[in-house]
Amino acid sequence: MKSKNYYNKTNVTMKRNILLSVMMVFLAIFSYANDYRGTVVDENGVAIEFATVSLINSLDSTFIAGTTTGTDGKFALAASTPSAIVKITYIGYRPLFVRSSGDVGTVQLQPEATMLGEVVVKGARPTYKLTTEGIKTDVEGTLLSKVGTANEVLQNLPGVQKKGTSVEVFGKGTPLIYINGRQMRNESELAQLSSENIQSVELITNPGAKYKADVESVILIKTKRPQGEGFSFGTQASLWASKYPDLALGLDWNYRHKGLDVFGSVWYNDDRKKSDETVTFDVKAGKQWHIEDFVHNCSHANSLYSSWGVNYIFNDRHAMGARYETKAHFLNRATGWVVADVTADGAFYDHLDNDLLMKKTSNMPHTLNVYYNGRVGKTSIDFNTDYMFFKDRSNNFNREVSQEQQSRTVTSQSVQRNQLWASKLVLSWDLWGGNLQVGGEYDNTRRNDDYVNPENIVPTTFTEQRERNYILFTEYSHPLPFGQLRLGL
Repeated sequence: MKSKNYYNKTNVTMKRNILLSVMMVFLAIFSYANDYRGTVVDENGVAIEFATVSLINSLDSTFIAGTTTGTDGKFALAASTPSAIVKITYIGYRPLFVRSSGDVGTVQLQPEATMLGEVVVKGARPTYKLTTEGIKTDVEGTLLSKVGTANEVLQNLPGVQKKGTSVEVFGKGTPLIYINGRQMRNESELAQLSSENIQSVELITNPGAKYKADVESVILIKTKRPQGEGFSFGTQASLWASKYPDLALGLDWNYRHKGLDVFGSVWYNDDRKKSDETVTFDVKAGKQWHIEDFVHNCSHANSLYSSWGVNYIFNDRHAMGARYETKAHFLNRATGWVVADVTADGAFYDHLDNDLLMKKTSNMPHTLNVYYNGRVGKTSIDFNTDYMFFKDRSNNFNREVSQEQQSRTVTSQSVQRNQLWASKLVLSWDLWGGNLQVGGEYDNTRRNDDYVNPENIVPTTFTEQRERNYILFTEYSHPLPFGQLRLGL
């Protein structure tokens, strides 16, 4: 018979073995974490602050992580990849790519002349200022004012990158974007806003209580107030050539008289796209299914966008205005084909050929914004309200020819309707050397989705979603010698 001490020793040994195993697992995990660091300087050896540093996978060029340099030009990034490409960018300098597995040391950026057509553009570096919530960048009079549109301005900001047609902030995802205090709800506005008309951009990476809890980053764009009086006109044209050319033509007009500012824009867009890709699926449903699709797609869309509005400044204490937008779609059509090979448990199951056709028609969408900014006594008032409505209808045709199963033709019609009401009011006061804000936000959304398949291969559905949100908030901020005090609810 074994003694009690024997079992105690055995338990202690087992616990030590388990603890050792856990430690080894953690060591294995952390052994793959590399610390990429370095220092960025200019052509004179002076440290560059707010340079954008991106870590890129050396195999497929995907983005891994990003940061910006500090006042001493230093940066540090931790990533679980043994080797990567460090990309360093700063407006007015050539991008620098360094293949590294850790410390890149001190790297020097070289000036680059910014070219617009055949004209060399010269200008000052943009100035950056740390705010209580993020970084403010002055655009007016700097190289950023010459880069083209708001899209190019944003992608040259520290800690910001373009991902497809969207803007992303390092570690914070897709930001809310405001233009002169009005929330942007149409990404095309960035392409239509000239960089020369932008005064400053503030990137907020620590949003306060006046933003929703799920908002991790905000971009505030402030435009320059037009100078002079009377009528003014401006035109823009863009042509992108890939497999097919994309064309954009724009006309902006403005009339100013004393405190009155009336403005409008008309844009024509013609977009053509072509893509080829291979997509594979593996599904376990009884058998192990493997599907390999080769997809060919062509699309063509053209539209006419129009906006107009009015601003009126009564005096230095009161201003209000409104803006209306709509868009007419003349053509929105996509065609393509899909070749699919299907196996079940590794054995051939079927070969499919699909012809696809999609036609989409849209009722003219309507977007309306009304705002008021003012001050009554010691109370500052900021009010915005938005209304948006659009309706899309799609007709889809899919002819499927099967080698082993029954061939079929699938048609469907879908209708989507969206409606939004949103209002926000912020009241603020200077209090005890700081600032107190109290406000509320209300939004009401409604969405209807109808899907009809006459052949009943896919179930016909009619769905409706309604949502109402009421948000109240208060926040007090006070500057301190070593930072900022912020209390919010």
